[in-house]
Amino acid sequence: MKILVTGFAGFIGYHVTRELLKNHHEVVGLDNFSTGRMENVIDLLDEFGDQVEVNEGSINDKKLIMSLMRDCDSVIHLAATPKISRSIKDPKGTAITNIVGTINMLECAAKSGIKKFIFASSSSIYGDSVRSLNENSFQYPNNPYGLQKWSAEQFCKYYNEKFGLKVGILRYFNVYGERQFPDSGAVIPSFIYGIMKNDSVQINGGLQTRSYIYVGDVAYATRLAVEDLDNDLMVMNIAGLRAYTVNEIFNKIVFEIGRPSEVFYLPMVKTDRMNSMADIDEAKRILGFMPFETIERGIQNTIDWVREFMNEKNRELNIEEKTSNKINQKVKEIESKYDKIRNDPNTSKDLTYCDQSGSMLDYQETEERGKYICSQLGHIDNFEKLGFCNRCGERKQTESDRPTMEKK
Repeated sequence: MKILVTGFAGFIGYHVTRELLKNHHEVVGLDNFSTGRMENVIDLLDEFGDQVEVNEGSINDKKLIMSLMRDCDSVIHLAATPKISRSIKDPKGTAITNIVGTINMLECAAKSGIKKFIFASSSSIYGDSVRSLNENSFQYPNNPYGLQKWSAEQFCKYYNEKFGLKVGILRYFNVYGERQFPDSGAVIPSFIYGIMKNDSVQINGGLQTRSYIYVGDVAYATRLAVEDLDNDLMVMNIAGLRAYTVNEIFNKIVFEIGRPSEVFYLPMVKTDRMNSMADIDEAKRILGFMPFETIERGIQNTIDWVREFMNEKNRELNIEEKTSNKINQKVKEIESKYDKIRNDPNTSKDLTYCDQSGSMLDYQETEERGKYICSQLGHIDNFEKLGFCNRCGERKQTESDRPTMEKK
């Protein structure tokens, strides 16, 4: 099956795309890279090559979407502006992506004869509840992001009813796992990175319950949904088997890392919900879905990836620092050498300098002709015949027309 995946370079998008490719599907990926990461794309290309097609663009570009859907069988629509805090600051701007963009995708899918349209919704459409939330539970979103996802769901149902588009609505609960970063606003990566960097950790509230689900299980459920061509309309929760408080999650992370952390508590955010517990019986019944990873294994997998990621970044920084130090030391040695020449009263004032670096050029006689060598950049400058540096293209200067240069 050839599947268009929007938001494929993001956290969930990477894992869904990889799950599809591992199971012999072809993927046409689309991302505008506002939150998607190019390193995710590079890793997918390294592993799967031309099984994945990479496209940069907007879900509001109808011509682009129609051209991408032309050869596709199904669509998994993950692209969104996901942060609740951003939707509060810019409800209109985020609605253009989360509502209008989804309508555009649905319209193009209906015109293109798409077999199945999977929409990534959110647990944010539900209100607060002390009971497990099933698909028919009262829906009362208390922030713009939840309202936008709820609105997009209604358009999915409309296109299913009016145009016969087969639709699967997946309400993801609290997804966590490898390649998720603290800027997502999620607590698990924030806790892990904070503890591993020896920073203090902030917890807002702490007693809120959440049905956390490992990203690998989300990818698995999404693949099952797009492969199901029998059901006309599916609406289901995708979540873990039980709920945990934020404090419980923090303690599990501390235990797995094996390092204590300073923690300070702030009041719960007003737009946050106290309880968000999922009933996943519908996903079990329709898809045969069951989460594989326990919360302990999922957290350990995430910690292992973060540790490897941070070690790699530290290695890169160390290499850059060592290289920079060597270059700076060499430049200091060269500048010291030529400072002595410049200050020597017996040195000719008709000296030659490189326009690019400002450093004096050292004249060397050879069997063929004289060559000027830039003392800082190492250019071999055949000024005798060319009048310009044969590598950086800069003009020859002498002391008389060279601007005054401050000593480093």
